[in-house]
Amino acid sequence: MNNQSNSSLTELNDKLLAGKAALEQSEIDDLIINLRIELSRAVNSNQLANEPDAEQWQNIFDGLFSSELAAPFMENMDKDLFFVFGEYLGSFTDQPNNRIVSIIHNYLNLFRTSSFLQKIYDERRWDKLIHTLIVKSHYTFDVLFNQRVNQYKKKSLFRIIKDSNTIDYSWQKTSELVSSHRSSINHILFEIESENKIVAFLLENSLEMVMLDLACLTSGIVNAMIPANSVSEHISYILNQTKASILFADDEKQLAKIRSIKKETPFLKTVIMLKGNAAEDWVISFEEFKAMASDHNIETEEHIKPDSLATLMYTSGTTGEPKGIMFTHTNIVYKRFCRAMAIPGIGDADRYLAFLPLYHTFGRWLEMTGAIFWGAEYCFMENPSVETMIDNMRLVKPSIFISIPKKWIQLYEYITTRIDVEVDDDEKIKEAVVNATGGNLKWGLSAAGFLPPDIFRFLQRYGVELMSGFGMTEATGGITMTPPFQYRENSLGKALPGIEIKLGEDGEILIRGPYVMQNYYDQKFEETFDAEGWLATGDVMRMDKDGFIEIIDRKKEIYKNVKGETIAPQKIENLFRDFEFVKQVFLAGDHRPFNTVLIFPDLESEHSPLKNMDEQQRQEYFSTVIVSVNNFLAPFERILDFRIITRAFDDANGELTPKGTYKRRVIEKNFEEIIQSMYQKDHLSLPLGKYEVKIPNWFLREKGALSRDVFLKEDVISIPKLHSSLVIKSINKKENIFQIGNFSYFINTKQIDLQDILTNPFYWLGNAELVEFAGQGIFRWYRKTESEKDIEFVERISPVKNEDQTRNNFAEILAAKEISILGLHFGMVMLQSDRIPDNEKAIEYFSEILKDSKSTHYKLAVEIAYRPNLISELSTQRKMFLAAFQSLRKDNFRKLLELYTGIDHKFLNKEIILSIENISRGDENLKEIETVIGNFVLSVTSKSHLSKTSIPNLFELLVSYGVNHPSSYERIRRFFLQYELYGSTKDLRAIALKSRMEIRNQFTVWLGQNQRVAIDPETGEEYRWEDVLIFDQAISETDQSILKRAISERQIIREAIFLFSGHVLISLNNILPSGVWISKYSESEKRSVFRVTVQTRFQGGFDLAIHLNHKEPSEMIEEEIKWKVIAGTEVNGEKLAAKLGGLWEDYNLWTEEFVGDESVERFIRREYKRNDELTLEKLRNLWKFFVWSAAAAYVKFWKLSDMKMELTDTTPDGLIVSPHDYQTGCIITSFSKRRKTESTLAFVMNFYESFVKQTEDKYPQIKKASVWNAIFSGIIEAEGIDNGISLINKFRRELGISDIDKKEDISTRIDSFIRNVKNHGYLPKQLYFAVKRFHRWYSLNRSASLSAQAEMIYELYETYRLFDLEEQYPAARTRFFLETVFYNSTQRFKDVLRELVRKQRHRKISKDESLKLINALHFEFELDEKETYFITRLGYPHLKPSDTAALLSIKSEIAVQPNLVVQLQDDDGNTFTIRNPINPKEISKLHQLYLEANLNVNFRPEHHFLVAISDRGFIIGGAFYYRSDEETVHMEKIVVSNRYRRKGISEGLMNELFSRIKSENIKFVTTGFFRPEYFYRFGFKIERKYSGLVKEL
Repeated sequence: MNNQSNSSLTELNDKLLAGKAALEQSEIDDLIINLRIELSRAVNSNQLANEPDAEQWQNIFDGLFSSELAAPFMENMDKDLFFVFGEYLGSFTDQPNNRIVSIIHNYLNLFRTSSFLQKIYDERRWDKLIHTLIVKSHYTFDVLFNQRVNQYKKKSLFRIIKDSNTIDYSWQKTSELVSSHRSSINHILFEIESENKIVAFLLENSLEMVMLDLACLTSGIVNAMIPANSVSEHISYILNQTKASILFADDEKQLAKIRSIKKETPFLKTVIMLKGNAAEDWVISFEEFKAMASDHNIETEEHIKPDSLATLMYTSGTTGEPKGIMFTHTNIVYKRFCRAMAIPGIGDADRYLAFLPLYHTFGRWLEMTGAIFWGAEYCFMENPSVETMIDNMRLVKPSIFISIPKKWIQLYEYITTRIDVEVDDDEKIKEAVVNATGGNLKWGLSAAGFLPPDIFRFLQRYGVELMSGFGMTEATGGITMTPPFQYRENSLGKALPGIEIKLGEDGEILIRGPYVMQNYYDQKFEETFDAEGWLATGDVMRMDKDGFIEIIDRKKEIYKNVKGETIAPQKIENLFRDFEFVKQVFLAGDHRPFNTVLIFPDLESEHSPLKNMDEQQRQEYFSTVIVSVNNFLAPFERILDFRIITRAFDDANGELTPKGTYKRRVIEKNFEEIIQSMYQKDHLSLPLGKYEVKIPNWFLREKGALSRDVFLKEDVISIPKLHSSLVIKSINKKENIFQIGNFSYFINTKQIDLQDILTNPFYWLGNAELVEFAGQGIFRWYRKTESEKDIEFVERISPVKNEDQTRNNFAEILAAKEISILGLHFGMVMLQSDRIPDNEKAIEYFSEILKDSKSTHYKLAVEIAYRPNLISELSTQRKMFLAAFQSLRKDNFRKLLELYTGIDHKFLNKEIILSIENISRGDENLKEIETVIGNFVLSVTSKSHLSKTSIPNLFELLVSYGVNHPSSYERIRRFFLQYELYGSTKDLRAIALKSRMEIRNQFTVWLGQNQRVAIDPETGEEYRWEDVLIFDQAISETDQSILKRAISERQIIREAIFLFSGHVLISLNNILPSGVWISKYSESEKRSVFRVTVQTRFQGGFDLAIHLNHKEPSEMIEEEIKWKVIAGTEVNGEKLAAKLGGLWEDYNLWTEEFVGDESVERFIRREYKRNDELTLEKLRNLWKFFVWSAAAAYVKFWKLSDMKMELTDTTPDGLIVSPHDYQTGCIITSFSKRRKTESTLAFVMNFYESFVKQTEDKYPQIKKASVWNAIFSGIIEAEGIDNGISLINKFRRELGISDIDKKEDISTRIDSFIRNVKNHGYLPKQLYFAVKRFHRWYSLNRSASLSAQAEMIYELYETYRLFDLEEQYPAARTRFFLETVFYNSTQRFKDVLRELVRKQRHRKISKDESLKLINALHFEFELDEKETYFITRLGYPHLKPSDTAALLSIKSEIAVQPNLVVQLQDDDGNTFTIRNPINPKEISKLHQLYLEANLNVNFRPEHHFLVAISDRGFIIGGAFYYRSDEETVHMEKIVVSNRYRRKGISEGLMNELFSRIKSENIKFVTTGFFRPEYFYRFGFKIERKYSGLVKEL
């Protein structure tokens, strides 16, 4: 067997010796197959233990390389066999013989083959095996280097670029130079006779530096890399610590550093200058150094071991002295294998273009030794300028480029300035990338800084696999990397092969592994590593479930604010990288109350808009930047102040590390004064009883006083030195009222902060004593234009002196038409004067300001108008009111009216009333007047004298308002009637009756006399009322006569149609001859009801009802009509009775809105007769709806009477309910039978007996067991949940002590109903029946598609008007989805939704919080397709079934923020998406679009943003807006990039914005009067209420 094996191996060896060129492909294939067979046999039979076999295998492995068959051999190698063979090699003793060592070295060389590495990608079993083989075979760097030299010989290794030409250095030439340099170094070391063999390098990148480095790495000479940008102190420290006797220095600049410290470095004997020479005897030139090689004849055999120290690399010394990182040969060599396993696509055909410093880890290890490991080519970039980089790329056509982010950004910008990445086709963009990079660039790595994700994505899209990573010198460079073709935004990838990583308790990443450094030089192991060998990196990370990491901050840079909250400054500073005109930013806040920043702006770039801005504009610009960044920070992280600095943080001031990161303590020290200005204690504290008075430091500076000059004694602040004083005292401790100067204020804090008052004209205007104390500076200090929530002006306490000088100054301001803070102050002082001429001048001044709501000082003028108690004369008060109210609407008008009518009950006179009428339109201001009356009425008691209050005058205002605004008549009539019925005193009821009768008479006068004769425009003939009226023959002659006379003589039809039709006015002239048809609708002994149909010429047809009384006493009719008016009040679009027209007592008739629907009784009777199962099932379903609606209607009427009066006729014949359960509303047709309520029990049982039981007895097949639930639901609908439950419980208690049959059954029903409401919440009527209808539909359509189900959901939502329900019942939408499309979801999923419903029901969660919780379900549950589809539509109601939409999960420090992304198409058919911005960069890009469109905008914290994104990921448009009140959103401006205009982008943005905010119950969108013609297209209009344009949603 052994002879056969030797024979086979010999045959294989012979073929390999023949070489690849001598073999046919089939012979090569056979050879490789046989090699694999023999390799397996070698393991199984332990051939390597046999010397002859071992020799044969050594030759075979050597032959694989010499024959050039290594690559195809590994391409076809079985990975498991190769692994087993590797384990076999590793099984030999710790000191394997030379043949085994040779085989292992060849095995390792074969292992790096790219095709094989791709086969074993991400298999971690190889990590330990390769490490074992390196250590056991002593595969040190010198072995690796010599192995490559033997393999590649004449192949180019290094390439120098010079003047568009290249000079190549082959492996063989490199080896010769390295050998020569090695001899020279040894010669110097021998002559110095130093025991220390450490040689120091202070060099810039060059071929010479590489050769010297290789000379050390391959000879056992330890070299210490000193960063070329090190300062003299650090160089001295390193030289003394290492005791290096030799230093290689680049040039005279470096030599100058050495000269300054030479006396401090006793161990340094010789400095070799690579460029130039020097006079000192301890300095030699590089030429002299090279000549020493020939003089060195002594052979020094240095035995290098894997754990031998190979080199030292010094860190920058960010926090102290530099640290020497000790690397062994295993560190260096093993790292190369691990990096190769991480990027298996790289091989010996690749080429680097390199510029990273060789004294840094990536430049030295990944580029220089990486090229040696892979057998690749290393090209030196001429210089790092972008122009040179592009030229060099085009010349050498690199396939690998490793760089800091800056170079990738420059490359991206170079490409994107030559093509339009947003619109050019991919082929053209690819061509530009190829042109810039040479066309061969395949691999890239961005290291040591942040690179925007869009640059990664761009280059990857066009063929450059750009990867991100994290590393540190201590780990021989890389620790993690984004795997090829697995890029994740903002991720630093996952652990490289060969290293372990984990997160500590505080999130700090810890590392351990064979290529982690040996230690820091001259430091104990336990000082560096923990007991388990973990090294702390100082970097705080987060890690996801796949092991991908994302950096948070440097641990040593993390600090805590004064509250102990952790701040990561780098993370916050990184958010500013997205703003291209911010060059540098530095966050301060360590152990401070809040964060601030220093900003160094870009004032030099050609396109920087900052160059043309003044200081204020720059402040506004950076305020916008701060707002944008704060949007993405947790509250405690947000930035509260900033300063713009005039110089950059730089090396010259010692503020940057060699990596360009901040030396935070140095910066804080250098900018201490500027930073401190944002934090200094800003006030002097003085005690005022249990309160504290705070006087700001800046105020004292302005006054020229010191804190010790200020006293607070006997309620007076005094500054004796300045002869200045101010009264400040508590005048009502219970109410927190304080006097400050002339005025008193409500201050709801324990601190009286004078800064809030001194900087806010709302408080000090007109306070002459306070202004005198502050001095003239107060007119330039103001910073605020809104009142503080905890401070309110109360009244004037002491009179204000009004001197001639003030009058003269104010006269000049008035004459010059100057609108200023000074003018407002003087005007307010004049307003307080007891001289009417002074008052009138002040009113004249304020009137001009109040005319213009856009005036800078408009708000202040309004605030002054809100202080009628400053004005002593009633006539002046009236003038001030007239000046102010014309521009005030809604609550502002209400406040003004209440203040002025409250100060003097005689305030309202004819002039004021007429002015209010003239300025108002329709119901505008009506609600506010009613509210003011209601507030006054609350204080009325039986002892009140109404004549001494403003109530009579306010009622007179309402009468006059109704007369001059007839469209308001109906509402005002009802308002008076409520007080007439429910007024708390006899006088109040009397004045309400008087006012109602007066407005009725005035309204009748306004209607005008009835036209008696009209002329037919077609025939020219006259006609009268008798020619118009046509009577049904069923109407008696007597009734005809009464009706004919009444209609002809009075405005009966004119009034009724006006009130019922939306205020259409008609006369006889509008009615066609024979155009009024009167028919009998119903008749009883006591009254008849007639239907009157009116047909006009041009205004359409109308229906009304005339009730003619026969026997009812007039007082009973009047009482019934009052209740009908009250019941006819619409609440949420519903009413209990038909609208009432008017009572015409002289004809004993009245008019009502005609309601022609069937009563419940008639409908059931008609349908019941059909007697088929389908109809009966329909009636059973409707019966619960009828009962529910009826119960709610009768309880509502009961409620109108304050639970004192109930209707006794509650039969189904007296009620009209729509037979469609999606229609709301219920009309009670008779109010004539009423009685006082005895008890809740009597009320409920009366309804049950007469409406429910009577009907179920009559029509037994409609009976439902759950009918009591319908009654209880109706009670809750009418009363609300809490009051409704209380009423039901009261009914239960009364039921318990009654003798009613089946009371136990009813009580059980009550208990079950209340328990269900408490557990699951009340289900409103529309919602209940919408859910029922869905399930009826779904039971017939089980296979309905998701879009079909969505269509049904949306149809039901619209049909049942569930949107209208949401305001009253916030859980409506969630409950609807829960009970329909999520009905069959998992219990856990439904429990979460039920909990949300519970919070929504109790209003414990806002809409925004609800949306976040709903969206979180996307990421917390593994949702099926249906749940995913509908959960998005639950959160975003505006999405249509056909819309393409998805949720994007955005990481934030506060929470995972869901972001709805909607996909649309532009007019060219290209897709684009609309969503909220996901980071500050996108807000910055949007801001840039506005600047490019010459639109100056300022973003504020309250702003919301919507952006449009092209299919390539570019921001192409956007809008920003804010919520101005509960119902209104104000849209600031919309912008679209020039190249995307007129393509439908803006329309998409606008419509999506409207849809989103409409779903949030916003009713109006306002915008400025900017490009009105554009906004008109979207339905915007001009309305007097608003200063700009408005759209009703």
